[in-house]
Amino acid sequence: MRRLGKTAPKFDPRTLRLASYIEKRKLPKVPATHTLSKKTIGAFPILGMMRNDQLGDCTCAAIGHMYQTWTTYGKKPWVPTDDAIVEAYNAINGGVDRGAAMLDALKHARHNGIGGDKIYALVAIDPRNHDQVRTAHLLFGGLYVGASLPVNAQQQDVWDLVPGNGSEPGSWGGHAISIIDYSPKGVTCVTWGSLKKITWSWWDRYVDESYCILEEQFVGDDNRSPHGFSFKRLAEDIKAL
Repeated sequence: MRRLGKTAPKFDPRTLRLASYIEKRKLPKVPATHTLSKKTIGAFPILGMMRNDQLGDCTCAAIGHMYQTWTTYGKKPWVPTDDAIVEAYNAINGGVDRGAAMLDALKHARHNGIGGDKIYALVAIDPRNHDQVRTAHLLFGGLYVGASLPVNAQQQDVWDLVPGNGSEPGSWGGHAISIIDYSPKGVTCVTWGSLKKITWSWWDRYVDESYCILEEQFVGDDNRSPHGFSFKRLAEDIKAL
C-alpha cells in the first residue's frame, strides 16, 4: 500500500533562498549527471517504507531516506527508526494522521530532531530552475521535494508527463520525496522504500516545493563534503544571507 500525506505548501518569509547563496560563492562545475543511489543502496540494501504504507508520514519518511544518503557519505551509515519517524510525524500533526506540511517537518527536524539528530539549516530552491536543482543536489547530498501527484501517476513505472484525463496536479494528492540522483533525462527519487525515475517534464508540471538541507552527518569527521566544501564555511555563508 502507498500513502501520501503532503499538505499544501507553506510560505515563511524567513526561509533562506538558494539563489542568494549561489551569488555569494564560487561553486564547482556541476556535472550533467550526479548519482548518490549506488553507494546509498550499498549501505542500505533495503531502504524501508518508514511506515508510509500505513500512515501519511511521507514528509518525515523523506527526511529519513535523506539521512541514509547523508550518513553513508559521512562514512557512518545511520537511519532513524520507524518509531522515530512516526514520533516526529505525530508531533507535527498533533497525533492525527492527516498529513503534514513539508516546512513544518523541516522546522521540527531543525529544532527537535528526528531520532535524536537535528538538521543544521534549510534553504528553499526554485524547482523550475534546473541549474539551482542540480547545484543544490551536488552540494548538499540530495533534495527534499514535494509534488502534487496526478491520478495517472498511480500506474506509471516512470513518472512522465502524459496529458489528458487523470493528469491534473493534485488529483491523487500531495507527496514528499527525496531526490537521490539526477541526469539530463530527469531525476531519481526515493519513495515508498524504492527508487523511482522522474522526467524533467513531469517535474516541471507537478513539483511545487523543493529544499536543500545542510546536515552535519553528510560531511563526516573531516567536516568537509565529498566535493571538498567545508561545513563551517557553508554554515557561515548560510548565516550571512
